[in-house]
Amino acid sequence: MPQGRITGLVHTGLSTSDLKRSIHLFGDVLGFKVSDIVNYSGDALQRIVGVEGAEIRVAYADGYGYQIELLEYVKPDVRTISKLRPCDPGHSHLSFTVENLDDMLKRLQEVGFTAAEPPQTVEHGRRVTYVYGPDQLVLELSE
Repeated sequence: MPQGRITGLVHTGLSTSDLKRSIHLFGDVLGFKVSDIVNYSGDALQRIVGVEGAEIRVAYADGYGYQIELLEYVKPDVRTISKLRPCDPGHSHLSFTVENLDDMLKRLQEVGFTAAEPPQTVEHGRRVTYVYGPDQLVLELSE
């Protein structure tokens, strides 16, 4: 058996400018169970993330067989929101299957998301769209 191989998935980490807003999105809107907020700082954190002076607040959103780590950096003081487009290297998105795409779009619009275009019908009649929200968070929704 080769060494240095992946043995499983842990989570996807998303940095946010407003942890409470992200907790509301993932907990109340998307139906994840969200943990209490935990604060992390210190030399080990700085070495793990490669950011000098890093201090973060973290909550974990568990649901649908997966975990999303929601991170709000308290320090450093200067941070920027990514302007990457889906075609730009390094861009990422989360993809969800939903039961009622139109209802989900309305719920997401209420918390600041905008659909790129109306849902498109693709193979097997499946409807799909990208929605863009605060902090350039991109969700792909598929019905």
